[in-house]
Amino acid sequence: MRTVKLRSKMALSILSVVVILFVAVIAYVGTTSSAKAKRDAEALAITSIREVSKNVQVELERELSSIQNLAALIGRMDRTQPDAREAVLNLVATGATFSSRTHSMWFVFEPNAFDQRDAFYAGSGEYGETGQFMGSFWDNKNGTATRGTDLTPELVNAPGSGDFYRVPRRAGELTIMEPEIFTYRD
Repeated sequence: MRTVKLRSKMALSILSVVVILFVAVIAYVGTTSSAKAKRDAEALAITSIREVSKNVQVELERELSSIQNLAALIGRMDRTQPDAREAVLNLVATGATFSSRTHSMWFVFEPNAFDQRDAFYAGSGEYGETGQFMGSFWDNKNGTATRGTDLTPELVNAPGSGDFYRVPRRAGELTIMEPEIFTYRD
């Protein structure tokens, strides 16, 4: 009987030590693998974010390059030609339909800055009361663009509503701003 008790005690003691060691090993493995999984997940997330941000940067650079090329082309135009305004309108309308990511384009010249002929165009249809040369187009998503009539000297010079024009003008450089909701009408 005593040997059975002694064996039971020894087995219980050994089993207790084994259970404690087993629990310690499981706790260690669980903790280290959890920390490793967390580090791996963070590394994967950072890699994914970098890849997405690189793609966004490439897309933005492509779109901005197109806009800058269009602006440079307009800047080099012979503004003394009688159809110079019409040529700019056609270029911007084409620019608005050029990319699936472009939804609209607009331009504004300071009074008399384009061709010194604002007075000639004043009061005539699309040029408004002042004749100031400006225009906006939105993409119809069918290869054509529609010229809007909402872009007016009053709009571009109004604090708040004209910030899309006034902020970059004040900065004197290309400016990327937060998106705004702007409803076009023809």
